[in-house]
Amino acid sequence: MEQLSAVLKVLQEYDQTRYLSKATLRLYELSYLRVEKELKHPLEEGIELIEAVRHQANELIEQGKTSIIAYPTYSRMLCYLETGTVYDKYLIHNTTKTVLNQDSYSLVLYQFLTYLQSEGKSSFTIESYRNVVTQFLNHLNANGILDIAEIRGFLVVSFFEVLRGIWVSTNIRIAASAMRKFLGYLGYEGAILQAIPTNCPRHTPIIPMLEAEENAALAHYICHGDGFWRTKAILSLVYYLGIRAVDITNLKLENIDWVKETLSFVQSKTRNLLVLPLLPVIGNCIQRYLLEERLESNLRYVFLSLLPPHQKFSGHSVIYAIIRNVFAELSIRTSKQKGSRMSRHHAASKQLQNWVPLGTISNMLGHKNMDPTTIYATVEYEKLKPCCLEPYYKGAAL
Repeated sequence: MEQLSAVLKVLQEYDQTRYLSKATLRLYELSYLRVEKELKHPLEEGIELIEAVRHQANELIEQGKTSIIAYPTYSRMLCYLETGTVYDKYLIHNTTKTVLNQDSYSLVLYQFLTYLQSEGKSSFTIESYRNVVTQFLNHLNANGILDIAEIRGFLVVSFFEVLRGIWVSTNIRIAASAMRKFLGYLGYEGAILQAIPTNCPRHTPIIPMLEAEENAALAHYICHGDGFWRTKAILSLVYYLGIRAVDITNLKLENIDWVKETLSFVQSKTRNLLVLPLLPVIGNCIQRYLLEERLESNLRYVFLSLLPPHQKFSGHSVIYAIIRNVFAELSIRTSKQKGSRMSRHHAASKQLQNWVPLGTISNMLGHKNMDPTTIYATVEYEKLKPCCLEPYYKGAAL
């Protein structure tokens, strides 16, 4: 959300240089509020800002709503995220970059997108990868390559050189991920894959943590609160184990081993098997929910909607809404980031503060490797301060 706020501030400053009327400025202010609202949920679920912006812009294009004021807002946002500058009609002048220039590549692009869908990739990820791969295929066409079998390492290198000229550095990581997936899908390996840049910079925000009083309030609510057992069970899975919202939505009765006291399931994001301890407090909440609240159903999903026909949750946004309502009831993090992702961060942060190794935390969160887990080191405020200030307050003249 911090990156989103920064981009919107840039757009507001840009508006001030255009000598717009007060009425037009007001329309853009309303547009920014709408955009902020539309992007809030995907950002809280971990979607990169550039992916979310591109997805929303493409949605407006497909719906034929490019005349409404939200469209130029998304256009300018994408322009700034990809080029570092702002100018009007960015998407209109650059639509060819997301449209294939060579029909011979249409089938392979379609097959690749179908492959991503079969892997369960989100619509945001698929759209982002489609944009990158389309640009790469157009790059091949511009270099006279009309056969996918003729891809060589120098073409990959030159493609990223082009991107570096128009994309900000933190977004090159997205293109690298897309290209690694695409070339791997085509069966390329070795030198071709090594031509893709590694260790790309990424936006690393300071991860928020609950205050001590908020932490105590949540723990008390789970153990002694008056809410639904379903709510407590869902909250405890995020609060204690940091399970992703989408995995809670897909959790089935057979994923719970009451004898071995474990939870085991294949993660929706990584497709890896994750086995976690069924802590007593979590097991108690789930058991009370199953015995006292969950109505009879042939569905095997643990959590069902309260209203008839008692179906599986429509999406992981339901998990966010449930946790958000608990936060509101307990007056926790008013006007601040809240929800399942924040609670997941807090679960990891507590482990880190208790000196649990990053490798163990990475396994608990279901990360493929330790790189994403290192972001949680940013919560160690008291340990980070001396690292930053010590050279100055030890003998330095003020």
